[in-house]
Amino acid sequence: MKRTYSRSVGGQQQHEKQSPLARIGRRGRTQSNLWIFDSPKNVKRLTIAGDLNFMVCVLLESDISVAAYKVKPGPYPTVIDDEHTSIVPDLEVEYQHGKREWWEIRRSQTQHGKRESSVSPIARAAETAGIGYLQRTENDMVDKAVAFDNWLLLCAAMTRARHFPMHHESGVLHNLFEESRTATVGQLLRVATVDRGLMVATIARFLQAGRLSAELETTLFCEETVLTARAV
Repeated sequence: MKRTYSRSVGGQQQHEKQSPLARIGRRGRTQSNLWIFDSPKNVKRLTIAGDLNFMVCVLLESDISVAAYKVKPGPYPTVIDDEHTSIVPDLEVEYQHGKREWWEIRRSQTQHGKRESSVSPIARAAETAGIGYLQRTENDMVDKAVAFDNWLLLCAAMTRARHFPMHHESGVLHNLFEESRTATVGQLLRVATVDRGLMVATIARFLQAGRLSAELETTLFCEETVLTARAV
């Protein structure tokens, strides 16, 4: 059975009404949603607590500088204010060049509307360990709703195809970009010999590896999406 793919451009307006960032805001300060996510970048299934945490993880899949990431790693022993304790970052991000960072995902304001002034224990522990520290809040996601939706779709495509050979689709894609620097998703999907689902998964893999690029920040991924060769 052929794996299929379809998405129309007309869904953009409806998507904006259902923005994950809007849903995060509507649910209030405490996020109890539990997400089960198959991560192509980590080649494993992740359990992620909270909508904001889930959104950050999906967007990490698109970052070509990130080699892998871990959800709730540790606990790591540390000493804070002369007391032995342990910390668990929300994420540990490993970059292609070898650098590691501990990420903390939190609200930009406290429950009473006041910013927290104290330095985070995770930030202090990261400094002691010589590891980078980065904080992410809902403010960092303001312009990321479309990118999130696109990468959720692309990750799902890669997951569905993970047990199928894609040599033919990769060859078709490679041959097309030998002739032209750009092509649309639709051009690749209309090649008679390809499996449409496997071709979307192949495109997703090439995008994730940085071998192709496309405008995925402001426009939903669809057959009209223009792909540009970088290192095909």
